[in-house]
Amino acid sequence: MDDNRILVSATIKGTAWSYLIFGSSKGVTFVATVILARLLSPDEFGLMALGVIVIGYLDTIRGIDRLQLSEASNQVVINKVYFLV
Repeated sequence: MDDNRILVSATIKGTAWSYLIFGSSKGVTFVATVILARLLSPDEFGLMALGVIVIGYLDTIRGIDRLQLSEASNQVVINKVYFLV
């Protein structure tokens, strides 16, 4: 029974750390965006935003490699590619 409690406790702590790190990274991204919006001209900020979008899109496409095609059905692959475009 103690092993189960230790496992539950470790799971809760790990989940809390994951949420804390996720929230912190979103907060830092928001603050950096606000600072850049104040420092850059509108044209420069738009160019930076376009670069962020392209990098995010390429990162999403890279996620297709993580999909194990041998275990996935064709419909799953079609759905992933459809939502990327």
